[in-house]
Amino acid sequence: MAQRFEFKISEVNRVRRVTSLDTLCVPLILVEPILVVGGAQALTKRWSSEYILSTVQDELEVTVDRVPRPDGKSCDVFPDTKSERAALGVEEITISFQDLIKIGESRLETKIEQSLVEAQRSGEVQEEILCRKCYNHVDQDVQGAVAICSVCGFRNVVGRKHGVWALAKPSLVTLENEEDSSLCYDYYMQQQSWPFKTLFPELFADLTNIGLQCLRERIAVASANVMWLGTGKTRSQLHKDRKDNVIVQICGMKRVLLWPPELEKNMYPRQDADGTHFEDRFSQVSLTCSQTEVEASYPTIAQTAAISAEVNEGDALLIPANWWHQVDSQTCKKRGYHLMVNSFYSLA
Repeated sequence: MAQRFEFKISEVNRVRRVTSLDTLCVPLILVEPILVVGGAQALTKRWSSEYILSTVQDELEVTVDRVPRPDGKSCDVFPDTKSERAALGVEEITISFQDLIKIGESRLETKIEQSLVEAQRSGEVQEEILCRKCYNHVDQDVQGAVAICSVCGFRNVVGRKHGVWALAKPSLVTLENEEDSSLCYDYYMQQQSWPFKTLFPELFADLTNIGLQCLRERIAVASANVMWLGTGKTRSQLHKDRKDNVIVQICGMKRVLLWPPELEKNMYPRQDADGTHFEDRFSQVSLTCSQTEVEASYPTIAQTAAISAEVNEGDALLIPANWWHQVDSQTCKKRGYHLMVNSFYSLA
C-alpha cells in the first residue's frame, strides 16, 4: 500500500503559546494563531459525560458520518467529496446524541477489559479492577461483586474473567440492525443543522461565560458555534475559514497544522464553480493522496512547511481568518471520544 502523504512541519517556527495568566497580551485583532494553554480548563472539568447528557433533551437526534473501521482500526479521514466518501464507505446516518456518547465509552471499556486480560496472561497483573466511571484503579477489597472506587465513590459491578477481576463487558450499542456493531464503525458529528444555542442551551450558557476575557469577548460575538464529536481518530480536509475562529478543546487532543494567507497559492485551492466561494475554501489535495501523488501533482505544497499546535484538553486555539489549516484529532483516554466547540466571529 502506498505511503499516505504527510505535510512537512517547521522545526523552527511554532504557534505562539500563552498561559491563562498571560492573556492580557493577546491582541483583539489577531495577526497570527495563539494557543491559550489551560484557557478552558474549568469548562473541561464541568463538561463531564454525565453533565453533558444531563443537559441534553431526551432522544435528541443528530446526524453523523459513519465510516467502517478496517481491521478494527480507525480510518481517521473524513473526506468531503462524494467520490472519496463513497470509496471509503462513509455514510450519513441519524442516531441519538446519548448513543453517540455511549459508543465512545463502550469502546473504551472494551479496550480496558482486553488490556487487563492481556496483562494478566502475561503475568503483569494478577488482580486488577478499574473504576467504570473515572477509570482509576480500585484498590479496595471486592465485597461480593461490588468494588467501591476510593476516588469518585462509584459502586462498580465487576466479574472474574480469565482470572482477572475486571469491568463487566459493556453491552454494545447497535444501530439500524443487529449486525451493525458500533465497534465496526467510527462516528463523527459536526453539529450545524440547528444553532448550538437551540440544541444545547445549558452548554451554550457555560460557553458564553467562559472565564478568560480574551475568549469570552470573542465567543460573545460569534456568528456560529459548532460542536464536533468523534469516536475515533479523525483528519479534516485542508481548508481555510473566512472568519476568525476559537477552538475550545473539551476532551481528547488535536494537532493543528497552519499556513498563513500569503501561502494560499501553495495550498492549491479548488475552483469557485458557482460563485459562492465555498469550494475555494478547500484544497484540491485529497486526504487519501499518496506521497508520490502529491509530490508529482502538487509540488509546492509538498515543500511548504506548516507551523503546528498541539491542543490538549482545556486548551483554546485562536486562528485568524484565512489561515489554512488541517486538524488531526485523537480520542480521550478516559472518555473514548474527542469533543470540541469552535466559535466563528469577526471583530474587524
